[in-house]
Amino acid sequence: MEPIKSRPDQEPHALIVLYRVLLVLLFLLVLGFLAGTAYGLLRKPGRPMGAGNAGFMRASDGAQPAQTGDASDSTNLGPAFFTGVGRIRAATADPEPATIIVSIAFPYDRSDLAFSEELAARTKDLRELTGDLFSHLGAAELRVGSEEKLKAELLRRYNAILRLGKISVIYFNDYLLVD
Repeated sequence: MEPIKSRPDQEPHALIVLYRVLLVLLFLLVLGFLAGTAYGLLRKPGRPMGAGNAGFMRASDGAQPAQTGDASDSTNLGPAFFTGVGRIRAATADPEPATIIVSIAFPYDRSDLAFSEELAARTKDLRELTGDLFSHLGAAELRVGSEEKLKAELLRRYNAILRLGKISVIYFNDYLLVD
C-alpha cells in the first residue's frame, strides 16, 4: 500500500480565500471612507454632522438640539438651554451615603459662538464641579429646601471657570435624593 500524500494545492487555496476576504474588507473600508467624504461635502453648510451639539437645546421647546450656523440664519439666534452637563449621580458625604441624582440646565445666548464653544469644551469641568459639590455634602444639606443655596454655589463655581461669558441662572431638571 502506498502512503497518502498531502495535496500541494490545498495550502495555496486557503491563502487565496484569505486573500480574497482581505480584499473585500479593504474594498468595504475604502467605500466607507468615500461615502463619508461625499456626505461631508454634500451636507448643508452650518449644520451639525452628528451628536456633537447634543448638550444644546432650543429655548422654545426644550427638546430639539440647537443648530449652529452663520448669523444670517435667524432660527439660530437667541436664547437656548445648555443641558450638556447631563445627569449627575453622586454619593453624599454621610457615613451611610445616600445618592443624589441631579440634571442641570441653564440658558445661554446661542448667537455668542465663542461662549457656546467654551461651554462645549468645559462640559467635563462642569460635570466634575457638580459632582464634587454634591459628594462633599451630607444628605441633610441636600434635602428639599436647600436647592437655592446649591444653585447659587454651582453658579459661583461655574462662572469662576468660564472666561468668555457668564451664566445668570441654573435650573435643576431632576433633583432626587435616594436614601
